[in-house]
Amino acid sequence: MLDLSPTKLLIIFVVAVVLIGPKRLPQLARQLGAGWQRLRTVSSRIDQEVRQAVPDLPTSHEIARFARSPAAFLDHLANNNEASKSKAVPPTISVPARKKETDVTDLENLDDPTLN
Repeated sequence: MLDLSPTKLLIIFVVAVVLIGPKRLPQLARQLGAGWQRLRTVSSRIDQEVRQAVPDLPTSHEIARFARSPAAFLDHLANNNEASKSKAVPPTISVPARKKETDVTDLENLDDPTLN
């Protein structure tokens, strides 16, 4: 994705100093830091409100991990399912009734007007 090696960071810093100037760069860095702080605060508040509304919701880190790895999500569901099986009654599976095969005698009664 975005790989910022030390060399790339140095190039970005040099370009920023040339474009912005050494006098305005600290002020811009403070503004960016304050904006990032506000963004994290709003994100934290939203997260708290959602957690109060839906207490069983996994953490943001777990959701991100599940999005990156569907296998981890399936493992998590399997572990939760195993834990719930030990506490609850196992689910039952209903099988639909099998259709009766037609007899020759049933075919003879198809013309019966009382069946319609």
